[in-house]
Amino acid sequence: MKQEGLDGFEDHPEKILGRALIEYCKQDEGFLQKIRNYAMEVFEVSRRIQEDDPSAKDSLEQFGKAIIEPKEISLRTTFVDKV
Repeated sequence: MKQEGLDGFEDHPEKILGRALIEYCKQDEGFLQKIRNYAMEVFEVSRRIQEDDPSAKDSLEQFGKAIIEPKEISLRTTFVDKV
C-alpha cells in the first residue's frame, strides 16, 4: 500500500478507499451508475459460476469490459480568433 500512497495513515487503507467511493458516488451520477452496473455484473457472473452454467467462462472473460472500456467521445470546440 506504500506505493499507492496509502500508508502512514491512522485509518486502514480499505476505510480510506471506502470513504472515497462514497464521496465519488455522491458527486458523480455516472460513477454511481458504473458501480451499480459492476455490482450487478458480479452477481450475475457469480450466479453462473455457482450454477455451472456453460456461459460462465464467456461471462468471466467479458467481465467489466462494458464498464471500463471507453466509449467514443466527441467534443465540440469553437474557436474565436480575436485579433
